[in-house]
Amino acid sequence: MHKKIFDFIFIKNGNSARLKLTLACLASLIVLLAAISGSQAQNSGANISARIDFGVNIFTPHFKFDEIDFTSVKKVLESDTKNLPVRAFMLSSYVNNIAGGTKSINESALELEKVLSFILLRYDPQRSETCFDRGYLYMIIANLGYQNYNSRIYALMALCDMAALLQQEPLNPYYHLFYTVVYASLKDQDISEFKLYDPLEELKKSLSFEVTDPQFHYIVGSTFLAVAQNSPDIHQLAYAEFMQAVKLAPKNRALKEKVFKNLIELLAEYDERKIKKPLWLEESAYLYLIEKDQDSAAAHNNLGYLYTMNNTKLDAGLEHCKKAIALDPNNPVYLHSLGCAYYKNRDIKKAVATLKKAYSLNPELKEVHEHLSEIYLQMNDNESAVRHLEFLLAQDTSDALINNNYAYVLAEANLKLETALKCSLNAVKAEPDNAVYLDTLAWAYFKNSMPKEAFETIEKAIKIDPALGALYMHKGDFLFYDDKINEALDNYNRGFMLDPAFPGAVENIAMLKSIKALRDKLAAMKKSFPKVQQVVCQDEKGVKRPFSYDEYDFYFHKLFEQAGFEPVKFEAVKSAKKTLKISIEPPAAEAGAAVKPPENGQEKKLLNDENSVGEDIMKFMNTTGEVIFYDKTFEVILKSTVENSVNGGAKSTLEDEINKTSGEIKLEQK
Repeated sequence: MHKKIFDFIFIKNGNSARLKLTLACLASLIVLLAAISGSQAQNSGANISARIDFGVNIFTPHFKFDEIDFTSVKKVLESDTKNLPVRAFMLSSYVNNIAGGTKSINESALELEKVLSFILLRYDPQRSETCFDRGYLYMIIANLGYQNYNSRIYALMALCDMAALLQQEPLNPYYHLFYTVVYASLKDQDISEFKLYDPLEELKKSLSFEVTDPQFHYIVGSTFLAVAQNSPDIHQLAYAEFMQAVKLAPKNRALKEKVFKNLIELLAEYDERKIKKPLWLEESAYLYLIEKDQDSAAAHNNLGYLYTMNNTKLDAGLEHCKKAIALDPNNPVYLHSLGCAYYKNRDIKKAVATLKKAYSLNPELKEVHEHLSEIYLQMNDNESAVRHLEFLLAQDTSDALINNNYAYVLAEANLKLETALKCSLNAVKAEPDNAVYLDTLAWAYFKNSMPKEAFETIEKAIKIDPALGALYMHKGDFLFYDDKINEALDNYNRGFMLDPAFPGAVENIAMLKSIKALRDKLAAMKKSFPKVQQVVCQDEKGVKRPFSYDEYDFYFHKLFEQAGFEPVKFEAVKSAKKTLKISIEPPAAEAGAAVKPPENGQEKKLLNDENSVGEDIMKFMNTTGEVIFYDKTFEVILKSTVENSVNGGAKSTLEDEINKTSGEIKLEQK
């Protein structure tokens, strides 16, 4: 199978001209505690709160400390009594600093005792902020791993204090938020109570409150990132919250810059892990770049290309590509993107012209060759498609995709069939479990008159990907050649249900049904008919020719020889299909009116015309609703009927051209 680049592949672009977001990530705040007596403190990076951005510098610009020491912590806890994000930030920063610095574990423990004593002395069950401080500090201590602090006890105390807060103020969204932070930070503790809750679900509960504070949404987004564990879905939730914060504070430039910075850092993480970036993530980055610089041709180009290759927002994709070209008219990379956008928007003429211009400016641009070969294949210009694929193959003979596509184009066009088989084998060798490549190999085997190998390969492909419609339709072709018409129809019907857009599927199904019907009728009339292999894929002298879909029409003609029609040669059938034009016959003025004869005066014989064939054939054709036309000029039989399609439900490609009153079509010579 030719893997459609435009539908399935986001091009791997090695060209440096394509914009790449390569801003470095900020250094993570992961610190290790010093080891004493063979004991090592737990990595403070495991503490979720250490990885949360509380947005303090963004939303409280007046809040500044050169150094967060005990004095500064004490000052905040005494003054900012209601600002929970600031309190959490100060506690987290102070503890992480003293635990991860150059001090010995005993010195850092003394520092920790100071802030712990200060909070305990101030503890008053009636003051929710001090209860919050104690619970939050207990959580941090439980994560430190000091031997003289019992992690289990401190974890339970943290849980109890935060639960008490929710009892006091059950409608406080910040308490729900920080309650989630406590659970997320301590979820690895071997405590049964913590296993009953899902931090993500608790975090979502905090969103049930209609909070209009942008800082709240920013912290929620930051918490989502802290607990995401590389999940793209959770990353998307995080950025939805960041965008909500931006929406609530549209004039906060520091917020926008921070959100964009987070976006770049996350993109860099995906690059570092070498996994595909989610569409929404790349889209957000390009939109931010465009917002910062409306004249960024690279950002417009990349966003347009992103939409185009992902089959989404195609109109917007085209407009962004046009803007890129307006800003940089002779950039071949941008012209390539525009050509792809035209193609996806069904403007084939402009697509080809634009891609040709890109090719003239840079004949070495790989993507241009890939997409021009795709378009030429769709236009049945196999010669041009092969030329571009050969260029690609010359650049990299080991590329599995190019080997596969080149093999399929050659096989489809019945050109260099031995080369097609060789290239297809190369692709399958590189990716033996790729069902698409196996389908191409089966097709290449079949075209090289190796039906046994074709059957074995297509069966293997179906086991790997039973939802790929093309596999069943190609299997149907193999079964047709093996004279198993019913099985061929079954496979075509199944394949059509999975992939109704497969080229020629409707026509082949209609032809198979007609062949089946005619063979059944001939058998009922005690008339013999040849098996498929006796007449197809070989000339009168027995010389083999590769399979093509013209064989369906040719075999159909051969069946009509049994009904008394004159013999026809394969070349005549093949050439006639390219020279026939179908037009609608005007409806009769009233029921039973005679069909208007063709303008060229040639008589068209209908098989349900008693003057042309026997009465038995006439009745059969009338009963099934089929109307088959026989044109003596081209020795062609063209069959078309609304009912004669997939399981009687799918429409024929000629249905719109059939007169619904007479069901008749007129054949005219060009």
